[in-house]
Amino acid sequence: MATSAIQILPPLASLSSRAEVVREEITGLKTNLMESSLKLGRLLKEARDNQFHLIWGYPQWGAWVEDASGLDMSERQSFYLISVVERSAALGIPDTDLHKVKMSKLKAIFSLPKDTDPDLVRSMVKDAEEATLKTVRDAVGIIKNVQYVFKTIKLEREVAENVWDPAMERARREYGNTIDYQGDLADITDSKCIEMIFADFNAGPSEEDKYDEEEIIEAQFEDILVPSEAA
Repeated sequence: MATSAIQILPPLASLSSRAEVVREEITGLKTNLMESSLKLGRLLKEARDNQFHLIWGYPQWGAWVEDASGLDMSERQSFYLISVVERSAALGIPDTDLHKVKMSKLKAIFSLPKDTDPDLVRSMVKDAEEATLKTVRDAVGIIKNVQYVFKTIKLEREVAENVWDPAMERARREYGNTIDYQGDLADITDSKCIEMIFADFNAGPSEEDKYDEEEIIEAQFEDILVPSEAA
């Protein structure tokens, strides 16, 4: 007859001691991650400002970042990182303060307009260590005076599957990853997808494109638009 194995748990005191060690190591890694991120941001800024990508054989900055840097980041993400470095330097925020804050919170704070009160921005960075990402984003939204409205729409199933869903997926692919409330990489929200699609539609074709389009229409419907001599 088989006997079940008896699991012997370590004493609670040992678990508590180990838990404290693990927490300290995680905190140390967090600091090292921020140090590495800031260092990377400064190196990326130097490379971009001096157009090193041309020396490396890439005509566009984004092409080098996405295809050859090995950083597994999009061009947009590289600009976010560079922006954090630039704004913190302009505000004179020391690295010791930056190391205590998650990068996602810094990105949210530094999305504020550049004419925002510098003392307010520096204060938000100091307070961000203990605040949640949602709290930081809400505070940024209040400063920007962001107001929201809700829209409800109804679609035919065929339209939703063949038009809506593909358009939303394309918007997500083109935008790339964003950061969720927990500071993790995530897809952009549905509202952001719709914003991108509508913004692209509102921009419309250029005047030159419109002119070409009119010529095509006239050619296709010449018999209708231009009366024949026999008429």
